[in-house]
Amino acid sequence: MNINPKLLFLLFPLWVNASPWLETNDPFIRADLQLLADAGLLDAPINHYPLRWATFSDDIRNKDSEPSASFAQKHINYMLMSAKVQRGKKYAKTVIGSSPPSATGFGQTNKDEWGVYAGYENMFEDFSFRINSGYSKYATDNGSEQDFVWNDSYLALNAGKFLLTVGAIDRWWGPSWQHNLSFANYGQSNPSISINYLGDQLPMLGYWSLETVFEFLESDFEYLSSTRLIIKPLRFLELGATYQMTEKDDMDNSLNQYGLDGRLSLPSFSNLYHGLFASFTSFDYEQQNSAHIIGWDGQFNIYENSVRIVLEKQSVDESEFKKFTDKQRYQHKEINSLQWGNSLSLAFYLQFINDHKMSLIYRDSEGSSYYQEQSLQLDYRFPLSIGQFHLGLGQSDVIMRSSKNSETNFWSGYELRF
Repeated sequence: MNINPKLLFLLFPLWVNASPWLETNDPFIRADLQLLADAGLLDAPINHYPLRWATFSDDIRNKDSEPSASFAQKHINYMLMSAKVQRGKKYAKTVIGSSPPSATGFGQTNKDEWGVYAGYENMFEDFSFRINSGYSKYATDNGSEQDFVWNDSYLALNAGKFLLTVGAIDRWWGPSWQHNLSFANYGQSNPSISINYLGDQLPMLGYWSLETVFEFLESDFEYLSSTRLIIKPLRFLELGATYQMTEKDDMDNSLNQYGLDGRLSLPSFSNLYHGLFASFTSFDYEQQNSAHIIGWDGQFNIYENSVRIVLEKQSVDESEFKKFTDKQRYQHKEINSLQWGNSLSLAFYLQFINDHKMSLIYRDSEGSSYYQEQSLQLDYRFPLSIGQFHLGLGQSDVIMRSSKNSETNFWSGYELRF
């Protein structure tokens, strides 16, 4: 069945960001992009968000995909077109929930218990910016706090292959979906300075990219320096390497972390595109420990609807965390999933022909002797006017030391772009 591209304006409302990159707020667009990579359509590595449009835009516009991947290509093409003409530069959002939400991973819509937000963004040839402001109730190391937030605000300067960014934006480094061992934002974004470089194709390495981020923390460590190199030596193989470090704390100890990750696209069959991925990290704080993630994800179509399934398992040696202060432990909770410990997750991402979208994520984590959690989170999104309406429902059972707490969370929100 062929779809007139003009119909995409009706199928996809205008909430698309006008930023210079594909952001971390939409797991469904990422799912489509990953399908195209597994189909062999993309030359450059993509498991690094926010992901600059230049990484994949030429491939999306100029290459033809298999019929089973054509819907995904149309979705991404629409995103590219919307970013080019800067749809949705003005932004307003409101969220209200019955309790703080559980962390679900990439593209989590709601991180605050409640909040109201507004923003404006614009792109020019050499720079772009976004000013976001809001007032929300969000989790802290002392419980919760109500305050003004500036998440997703930035100023980006474009100099060809270089992109310099100052602001507080969400990041996700690596091929995993729920767990992350190197760099993710499960909570509030920290102020940061970053520089990204897109490299040309090289022998043996393929297309490559390098980014360094200097993030300012509110913990016993004042900053976190992170650098990541990603390469794609083969059409079906992506590799990444990450190094992170902090300054020394009051005990003259610094945190050093080394990470490797990769994704292997497997041969497709029928209309299933899928792959295996893995991440490994070694962290050194007084002594050396390690953690790893292994997983599989795949996407297929049922008529004009798509389904992505993700299965992940994380294993962690936790003895290192016993030496961390409460602030250091909370800071880790904000940027990676190491404190989830030995953890297993199963997720479904469904995109329907009418542009309704639904995710269902189950996670079973045994963080340590004092923390265990089982959670099931449902998120439903659908277009409404020129915006998107969200409904969320979650159930979590948490054992914290000797106490057990079962909680049902319900929340809703509306995001308007114009």
